[in-house]
Amino acid sequence: MAEIDCYIQRKTMLYKTGVEYGDYTMNFVQGCSHGCMFPCYAFLQKKRFGLVTDYKDWCKPKLVENTLSLLDKEIPNEVKTMALLQDLIRQIDDPALRERIMQETDKLLKQKKFGLVFEEHLPECTPLYDIPIRIGTTVALKTGYVNDVYTVIKINGTDVLCDRIETHKQKIFQIDEIVAVA
Repeated sequence: MAEIDCYIQRKTMLYKTGVEYGDYTMNFVQGCSHGCMFPCYAFLQKKRFGLVTDYKDWCKPKLVENTLSLLDKEIPNEVKTMALLQDLIRQIDDPALRERIMQETDKLLKQKKFGLVFEEHLPECTPLYDIPIRIGTTVALKTGYVNDVYTVIKINGTDVLCDRIETHKQKIFQIDEIVAVA
């Protein structure tokens, strides 16, 4: 991971979104430390709108310095109210009543999705159909998930021995089943 030595200010942190895991999204970092061979969509958008100058600038991540103050203003009041309500419900002595009220508030929470998804980001892979398969090439199955990647270890005719990057399990594919990826 690249060291972060620069900070930026933003006007907002929460963005309304249509993704399946939440109604809002946020990103408290601008840039990427992966240094992928080919620039991604996020870089191209930031460059288009003048927020980064070039790919080298993009590969130096910048933290959004005012993240906490923005979130404090932007997190919907209903989310804060629901958290307070759940704390109060936990104080109810009668377990049956407490459970019934908690079930009803859970129904309310499911109507409005709000949460943060923190996952280790894997750079997006792009199939490179014109690149020849050689020892050391990063590949994926043509019919599989493009981010399920392997490294070519050995080629014997049309048999290609590959090492899955995520698990280091080796598998043999036919050369026409795989594609180079970046």
